[in-house]
Amino acid sequence: METDEKIKAFMDNHCPEVNDGDKFLDELESKLVIMDQARTIYGRKVRQSNGWVIAAFCVGALFGAAYCITMLFGGGRFESFGRFTADAFRFVTRFRFLIMASVISVRAIGTFVQYTKEEKQ
Repeated sequence: METDEKIKAFMDNHCPEVNDGDKFLDELESKLVIMDQARTIYGRKVRQSNGWVIAAFCVGALFGAAYCITMLFGGGRFESFGRFTADAFRFVTRFRFLIMASVISVRAIGTFVQYTKEEKQ
């Protein structure tokens, strides 16, 4: 109890001078602006990556379903479908680098358009 009162008396008697300089406030404001910009850019990148994940899932589900249907109904009336999926698989494996380069090119063009649009604003 006695110690608590000594601490309370010390705190009441000791009043440090607080100096909010303009330089400190300017630095704090600039850091807050940079933080807001980083948060905006991070949010945009997360939304873009989520879109690509959804697209990859859809393409994978489509090819997986096509593969399962081909395996289940390999003969008979689905024979042409089996040839189509086999041809599509051969096309993708043969031209995988061309397909990947095309996707990267389209992505780069989209990024360029997006950044030029942002600079105009």
